[in-house]
Amino acid sequence: MIFAVNRAWREFGRANGADATGTDVGVNYLEVARRAATAGVGGSAEFAAALERALAGDLRPFDLEYPCHSPTEQRWFVARLRPYVVDGEPCSLVIHDSATLLALSREEIDKLLLVARRTANGVLITDAEERVEWINDAVTDMTGYPFGEIQGRKLLEFLQGPDADRPAMDAIREAIKARRGTTATLLHYRRDGQPIWVEIRLDPVFDQDGVLRHFVAVQIDVSERRRFEKRAERAAQAERERMALDLHDGLGQELTGASMMLSAAASNLGKGHPERPLLSQALEALQRAMVSAREIAHGLAPVYLSRGLLPALQGLAVQMSVAGGMVIEVQSDPSIQVDIERAEQLYRISQEALANAVRHSRGRRITLSLRRKHHRLTLRIADDGSGFDPQQEQSGLGLLSMKHRVAGLGGDVSVESTCQGGTEVCCSLPLGVPACAGDTF
Repeated sequence: MIFAVNRAWREFGRANGADATGTDVGVNYLEVARRAATAGVGGSAEFAAALERALAGDLRPFDLEYPCHSPTEQRWFVARLRPYVVDGEPCSLVIHDSATLLALSREEIDKLLLVARRTANGVLITDAEERVEWINDAVTDMTGYPFGEIQGRKLLEFLQGPDADRPAMDAIREAIKARRGTTATLLHYRRDGQPIWVEIRLDPVFDQDGVLRHFVAVQIDVSERRRFEKRAERAAQAERERMALDLHDGLGQELTGASMMLSAAASNLGKGHPERPLLSQALEALQRAMVSAREIAHGLAPVYLSRGLLPALQGLAVQMSVAGGMVIEVQSDPSIQVDIERAEQLYRISQEALANAVRHSRGRRITLSLRRKHHRLTLRIADDGSGFDPQQEQSGLGLLSMKHRVAGLGGDVSVESTCQGGTEVCCSLPLGVPACAGDTF
């Protein structure tokens, strides 16, 4: 028999249309539970059996989660049965706690786990200390590592490789330290040592009190995409080379022939002929067009690059030195081997930086150095000019262009005004492993 209820019990009953006397003081609660079981109410039979055992002297506690949906919402409760004895008589305290949020959370977790297991993207879950706690099958398919060989390892340790991209790894490291999300593309390695490119999205997970509990990393294999991008870049480079040859062998030769004919015509007219000055002006205009065509052809496809990056940089230095009247010194280890893509981007960055130095530095000397340390290349171009205002320069199109050129290679570019005066452009990028086979320079 129920001998006491609290206000919350009565208020819940009234709010849900229960008879005011149906489950109040004086009612046989065991009979209520049995009738509910007969009516097929979920969990009622198990609860009635537990209550009967408690009233027979079984003092073991009993908990049961059960649904109690209304016409407007889904709800779950936990019935907690706590037997005790008063003056030799068995009694029970029955508490009904709302478990709706817990049940919905479990349902949501089940859905998310199903998605995480089925997705083709790799999913890794770590603890707050970045140690891997769970991976889906896609991680194993992508990397060749079974869970047992990843479990307990730190995420950055798992992602680190001999040619891992420093800026990308630094970005992930800073995000973990700051407890924020980030996205990075980096060179990763399979268990068998084969390189793969992956795009990683990392996010922290906090509990309701704001305490960091996990990190979730989703990685996508973008190796095929990078191979496609490289093939597209090679095709674009081949087209630039074709256009350069057309300019040199087609338009260039036509302009050269026209120049020779104008020179001959000017010579035949004699020095005092009234038309000779006009022919001389036309000849000068034609020669300027020849220079422009030659420069455009060289810009489309650096002819020196076919002999290697270092000769290309040396040739560029000579060209810029003559054009700008500055001494340009090239320093490099001749044994450095660079793949085609990096050679092209380093040449273009050098072209941009040297042109800026010649036009704006008001200096007399430029030093271009190419160095290798471990698995990284560093290109530095420094002049002894007047420097610049860092606030204005950082947003310039030239710097944005240089950053764009190396961003996809995992590199970074900085431009600084040195304390001695002058400007230094520094480009650092990993040597990496080419996604497509090709020549090195």
